Amino acid sequence: MLDTIKKYLPIINMVCILAILGASVVGVLNLINSNNNTLTALNGDTVWSISFSSGILGNMEYPKVTDKPTGPIGYPVPMLLALQVIKALPESVFSISFEIVYLILPILCLCLLQRLAGMKKNPYRWIVAFFAFFVAWDYIQFDIRALNLNIILLFLVLLSLDLLRRDKEILAGVVLGISVVVKLYSLFLIPLWLYRKRYKAAITAAVVLVATFILLPGVVLGFSEAFYLTLDWLAAIKTTSTAQASQLMVCYLVSFNRAITALFGANQAGGIGSLPQETWDALNTGLMLFKVLWVGIVLAAVYGVQKIQQNGTHLRQVAILLIAPIPISPLLQPHHMVLILPSAFILCRVVVMPKVAAIIRVLAALTPAVIFVFSQIVQIPEPVRGLLFASLTFLLICSLVFLPLNSPDILHNDEELV
Repeated sequence: MLDTIKKYLPIINMVCILAILGASVVGVLNLINSNNNTLTALNGDTVWSISFSSGILGNMEYPKVTDKPTGPIGYPVPMLLALQVIKALPESVFSISFEIVYLILPILCLCLLQRLAGMKKNPYRWIVAFFAFFVAWDYIQFDIRALNLNIILLFLVLLSLDLLRRDKEILAGVVLGISVVVKLYSLFLIPLWLYRKRYKAAITAAVVLVATFILLPGVVLGFSEAFYLTLDWLAAIKTTSTAQASQLMVCYLVSFNRAITALFGANQAGGIGSLPQETWDALNTGLMLFKVLWVGIVLAAVYGVQKIQQNGTHLRQVAILLIAPIPISPLLQPHHMVLILPSAFILCRVVVMPKVAAIIRVLAALTPAVIFVFSQIVQIPEPVRGLLFASLTFLLICSLVFLPLNSPDILHNDEELV
């Protein structure tokens, strides 16, 4: 079958590239149609709208930290500072820039994955990219429509890995540190790099975090103001982690928290009062135990990959850590599932690998196929969706750990991330 495909590879590859670009264009056009101006949409979001009372931004009006902002501080302080800079841009400049970023980042992420997986010169690389992209495409579209940052986070993480692959550890650490400012999910890569003895990159990333989370906010806002805003942000994280919070949030949640509380009879209409306090206490205890168990499973998976597999363990460990927060994130929404793209790429790669048993090909293709089918089914009850997201994450991790997904035959002398 592969020999038959090989005859038409130039045409197939071009079709795959055009399909990916076309889908990206559709996503951006949907964004433009749903929001005539992206900056206007951001200005209407209380989480993105924040200003300050001291430091360099002291001329901006902001209620003192004793008077809470209009909404919870859903982002760390350095991200709020970045958003202030973004919102100061002319509306047309920002809108066009935002749309261009969303247009090009998916294809750039796929190019980086090809390099990281040792497929830069592989003739089947765009077929693999095509299938992996469309496994995650619904979630990428959701990310664009929600004006969220998961595809930006993924690009920064993959770029940092590519820099690390080329032994540019300082630059890799800087880029990884910036990615943590965008979303905290990539924070777990720093201890992974320490474990893999990439000390220079890990220490650089830690220095960037100190600079962006402590020094920069202190200089810009004043250390006292920055400190209390950070406490507000940490308090928001703690509050939203409870079982009760999953029934108070009005956004489209598909978290494990929401699924479990709904199965026990909680509902948004009744809020906290829909269950007795004793039940809430039991649910919070149970969810905490689940989180501890899940962290243990993830650590075992990260360690197990390196012991069980021969090649490409670093990329698989990163893929595991990117999706690891999905079952335990209390505010999980569909656009967070953009981070399955590396896992989908690794598994789809097996389909075109030579000298692989048919059963391995089928098993490797099964998980991405199930995720794609699941993403196309709209009428799934909300509690079931949350349980399915958690179950599919577990299935992805098991596939990455146990399936022999690498073969020297497919590398064609490309250097793989090891």
